Amino acid sequence: RNKAAGQGRWITTTMVVWGAYLRSLSSRPLLTKSLSSGVLFGVGDVLAQSISHDKVDGGRACWLTVFGCAVYGPSNHAWFALQERYVNVGGSRKLLQACARVGVHSVVYAPLSVAAFVGWVAFKEDIRGAWGRVEENTFKLWLAGTSFWVPTMLGIYMYVPLQHRVMITSVGNLGWSTYLSMKSRFQAVQP
Repeated sequence: RNKAAGQGRWITTTMVVWGAYLRSLSSRPLLTKSLSSGVLFGVGDVLAQSISHDKVDGGRACWLTVFGCAVYGPSNHAWFALQERYVNVGGSRKLLQACARVGVHSVVYAPLSVAAFVGWVAFKEDIRGAWGRVEENTFKLWLAGTSFWVPTMLGIYMYVPLQHRVMITSVGNLGWSTYLSMKSRFQAVQP
């Protein structure tokens, strides 16, 4: 009986939070997407640190939360809107449209996003060596990410409405950012 009551409260709380998110998304889309991306980046880093370290470095988690809020969320918001407007092929053929967007995403946005992440992480540790780390690691991480992100983005472009793409991508990014955080560990990235 207590277990059922606890599950009911969890469902109710989840529905309240989801409703608040949807209202915020409707009234302040950029802010909502930025904050949700930041939270998920921070959570991903805490998970990564929990797996790979004895204790969690709160400063590092905050640094990556700021990345999600200031860089990842806003850039995804703009990117998805640009693709919706300018990458239109195949008319009503959903699969062709999604494949075209995944291709453009993989070649244009993904390398920039990976470079921004590597640079952000490297900048915190060694501002003078940041550019070298970007040059050394971006291609390797982008290549490693294609096995995860290409099928993920295909599903997102096919089934997720525009207003929810940043959130769903950020959820996928929870796992990916955990991977990136563990690999970077503010050292050279070795995918």
